[in-house]
Amino acid sequence: MIPLLSQKISDTLTPIIEQEAKRFVDIQIQPLLKQIKEQETVIQTHKQHILKQFIQISNLEQATSNHITTIKEQGKDLDCLSDEIADLKIRVESQEQYSRRTSLRFHNIPVPIDNQGKILHPVNIDEIVLDIIRNKLNINIDLNDIGRSHVIGKARKGRSQVIVRFISYRMKHLVYSNKKELKGDTNGIFITENLSQYRTELVKSLADMKTKNQISAYWTADGRIFAKKSESSRKLIIQNWQDVGDLRPPFKRPAAYDNHPDNHPVNQPDSANQQSEDHD
Repeated sequence: MIPLLSQKISDTLTPIIEQEAKRFVDIQIQPLLKQIKEQETVIQTHKQHILKQFIQISNLEQATSNHITTIKEQGKDLDCLSDEIADLKIRVESQEQYSRRTSLRFHNIPVPIDNQGKILHPVNIDEIVLDIIRNKLNINIDLNDIGRSHVIGKARKGRSQVIVRFISYRMKHLVYSNKKELKGDTNGIFITENLSQYRTELVKSLADMKTKNQISAYWTADGRIFAKKSESSRKLIIQNWQDVGDLRPPFKRPAAYDNHPDNHPVNQPDSANQQSEDHD
């Protein structure tokens, strides 16, 4: 009787228990499943965003690489253009100097001035120059040997600088070769070549070095500049500022620098000093 009753109770309660258990599981699991699906959707969305960003980054990297390549190529082009410009500057300067090959500069030429120190024009510069060349350089010359002469700049204490262009290079060379005859001239007249502005600046720098006894001598010939570091050294041709810099003596620190305490290292521990002595 009891086993039969137990079987009936079991048959009756089992479906109910299973149904309740399933309902309970559904109540607990469904929200989790829903959250999982939502998270999967979010993850998928993030994946799409990441993929788009990856593509964008790849495109940017490629664009950057292309820009770098372009910049490098443009840099090479700029270097080539800079070299061409530098070469053109040299050629233009050389041509400018060549155009001056028949002219000379006469310095400290006496000229008539007014009470304010200004030059009284017109000034017959041709006759003044002819007189200097004939009587001070002892060269036979006439007006036909001079193409043009004129004053440049302002007069200083009644003296001015004059440019003279000769008809021929030979006459210019003859006059310049005898410029030493003017040494000790009472008016301080002297002659230089008519150099371009660039070469004039180079010569000014050499003159300063000569004053400081950094070089023995410097001179010009046919527009070229030469210098000697000492009387016994060979002459050097000066073409640019690098050549001038090479003539300068190496920089020497003044003794006061070495004696100043701030210019000495701080004392090291004995161990460090020992290591240094061992290394030496």
